[in-house]
Amino acid sequence: MIIIIDKWALNAATWIKQQNPDQTASIAVLQFALIGILNSLLIFIIIIFIGAISGHLWDSFLASLFFVFLHFFSGGHHFKSALMCTIFSSCVIIVSFSVPINNDVLLAITIFTILILFVFAPSNIENHARIPKSYFPVLKMISIIIVIANLFLLNSAVALALLFQSLLVIPYSKLMLKRGWK
Repeated sequence: MIIIIDKWALNAATWIKQQNPDQTASIAVLQFALIGILNSLLIFIIIIFIGAISGHLWDSFLASLFFVFLHFFSGGHHFKSALMCTIFSSCVIIVSFSVPINNDVLLAITIFTILILFVFAPSNIENHARIPKSYFPVLKMISIIIVIANLFLLNSAVALALLFQSLLVIPYSKLMLKRGWK
């Protein structure tokens, strides 16, 4: 499927470049951007499909939405391949809406998520966005507000999706892990 996405992105990038060669980026840049968009769309379709057939359509939609918004503002780990991103993101969201939790656990998870974001967010944004460091405190606050918003929804799928995303902002260098694990 990833090879198909790469091919579609290349064809679309080539077509876009031919339509306006002077005012568009290179084919490689366009292809890279389109792969990101198509990969995100594929992840969303997989999650919504599984959510629909499992009776968790609304939870799958909300968990996906909150996960993406938090990732946008908090940053975090980026996988080296689109395939790994697709597999990981899909699995995380599917687990999020498949594991029911009560409100006490939801509250504990939310507090833990806020603490992680307070300490580590935003993370790994420098190489992926053109946002000046002076805006990082704003990104941190928006990230925390996204998590707090779930206290009004009290949605367990959202709470777990936000927790999983917050774990991605913890820099590997801060963890006491062996050097061989990458």
